[in-house]
Amino acid sequence: MSRVGALTTVVVLVGVVGATACKEEDKRVDPLAVQPLSKEERKKQEEEKTRESLKKHARDKGEVIVGGCKESCEDPKNAFRNYIRTLFGVAAEGGPELKRFIDTTTLVDNGEARGKRWADMWINHERDTRLAEVKVWMDAFYGRYGKAEGSAEVEESLVSGTSFRRISSVLVEFEYFPPPLTGGTPRSERWKIKMGKRGLEWLVSEVYDQ
Repeated sequence: MSRVGALTTVVVLVGVVGATACKEEDKRVDPLAVQPLSKEERKKQEEEKTRESLKKHARDKGEVIVGGCKESCEDPKNAFRNYIRTLFGVAAEGGPELKRFIDTTTLVDNGEARGKRWADMWINHERDTRLAEVKVWMDAFYGRYGKAEGSAEVEESLVSGTSFRRISSVLVEFEYFPPPLTGGTPRSERWKIKMGKRGLEWLVSEVYDQ
């Protein structure tokens, strides 16, 4: 091979290697580039934004918008029992009202993400509309179960009809067989209720009763 031919071959090879290296360089992730958030990361970011906004409102206005069940829901099992007692109207007098046990920023009602809608309303300053929607839902939720015969039946259901599963340090799930109910709309004989930790309180975040 002549010197000219050899030089041409070398130049071609260098060009091929260089092009391949450039392609490999393009595939590398720039550690300084801003990477798009995953769906789960975006959800956490939105929840944190809502949480901080609600905290600021509570500080500025002295008004608790989410939670407020305090010592009645400081541990998950006790929170669940007090929630059920309040739901069926057999809780001790002077205890927190039902809405204090519900996390209205994350609530999922039989697969419907109502909490996300209400949280978006809060962030978008549609607060009167949010308040009205939450009230309508709470009234319907309170009335859809009917009534238990008495506190003894409710307590028995809490002892013999409840199972508990810890999903994580901030999320638990209860499977619950309620006592016989009169009135309301027909529900499943077995309910699943998830409770999440919000600050020091455990609040209802998901309800499945159909």
